[in-house]
Amino acid sequence: MTIKNISFSKKLPTAKPGQVTIVGVVRDGKSVALVSKSEHPELSPATLTRLGAQAAPETSIRFVSGDRTFLVIGLDSANPTANTLREAAGYAARQAKDFAELVFDLPTNDEGDALAIAEGACLGSYQFEEFKSKPKALTSNSVLVVCDAKPSTKSLDQVLTLSAAVETVRNLGNTPPNLLYPEKLAQEIQRAAKGTTASVEIWDVKKLKEEKCAGILSVGQGSSRPPRLIKVEYKPKGATKHLALVGKGITFDTGGLTLKPGIGMLGMKFDMAGAATVGLAAIAIAKLGLPIQVTAYLCVAENMPSATATRPSDVIKFRNG
Repeated sequence: MTIKNISFSKKLPTAKPGQVTIVGVVRDGKSVALVSKSEHPELSPATLTRLGAQAAPETSIRFVSGDRTFLVIGLDSANPTANTLREAAGYAARQAKDFAELVFDLPTNDEGDALAIAEGACLGSYQFEEFKSKPKALTSNSVLVVCDAKPSTKSLDQVLTLSAAVETVRNLGNTPPNLLYPEKLAQEIQRAAKGTTASVEIWDVKKLKEEKCAGILSVGQGSSRPPRLIKVEYKPKGATKHLALVGKGITFDTGGLTLKPGIGMLGMKFDMAGAATVGLAAIAIAKLGLPIQVTAYLCVAENMPSATATRPSDVIKFRNG
């Protein structure tokens, strides 16, 4: 996780170097008005209008007053929903990556709002620098949310668990397909489940043939890197409901012999995002110890054109006959 420390406070902290205070603005007639938990007389409507502050989402300006640096973002509503706050915090985190501490002084009504801001900050601070020769260090490592409620440790742990799961899915999606192929994706899912009560079962080509899984074998038979079927399962005692998840895991989809145009293949490394998402969702549920049984199926293959690829006119006999 990029953000190392998350805290909550009823009072705005004293300004210090490397810190930015994030506040919101909304439309007020022909001008804009500040919306925050604390008072900021230096950010009057006239000043905000003069600075060019806008109420539209994903807009921002920076303003320095004395020792305090402000990031003023558009909120579009004086009483934003938790989802609006989450998205706004994510945007703010992306705009303020050069600050060590992010202080969110946004309007909150309850614990849910405060947690949404914390989650948005975690998600927004994400960056993928794995293959850069000179990775750009991310400064932000601390978040403070100004709010009346103090979320419980359990609630905050849930936010961190979910954010970490999303980060893992993003890392897998961003990994180039020459390094993330069916066997490797299976290994990464096993690694993510290590230390949890979730079990991971992997079917290789031999097992897929035994089980007559002709569909996934047909998709992957044109590649030198054979398919895998991955099952992630979490079975807590006392569970009364069973959730089944199925995710598409084509680590690269050329279209096979029905080859996609070059421009159409640019994003095909992300064709495995569905599988990564359901796998990490099941693992996150296990980490949180939720009282629900979950079974996630990750159907993983690489769709490539070759002499062994499935032809468009081929007849395939599936498992169900």
